[in-house]
Amino acid sequence: MKRYVSFVLPTHNEEKNIIPIIKEILEFNNFYEIEILVIDDDSKDNTQKLVREFSKKDRHVRLISRVGRFGLSSALKEGCLNATGEIIAIMDSDGQHEVHSV
Repeated sequence: MKRYVSFVLPTHNEEKNIIPIIKEILEFNNFYEIEILVIDDDSKDNTQKLVREFSKKDRHVRLISRVGRFGLSSALKEGCLNATGEIIAIMDSDGQHEVHSV
């Protein structure tokens, strides 16, 4: 049986980065059961739209939209509270963390 891992990705205006990172994380599905929680702090670009469209095609991806709320710490807390995996992995959405080093 595969272990269940929740990936928490806080975002704010990450339209150029978010889908490539999600696709990289989905490669872990060969080894783990995964969910990807994108916690967005009211992005003004297309971040939310891209994630929402992607989540309609892939059940592993969920968007939590934080309208009027900001802050990395509170976004991470909200992501962890909504995670259902037995393991939680927190990653930046701007490519600062290499996905395959997690």
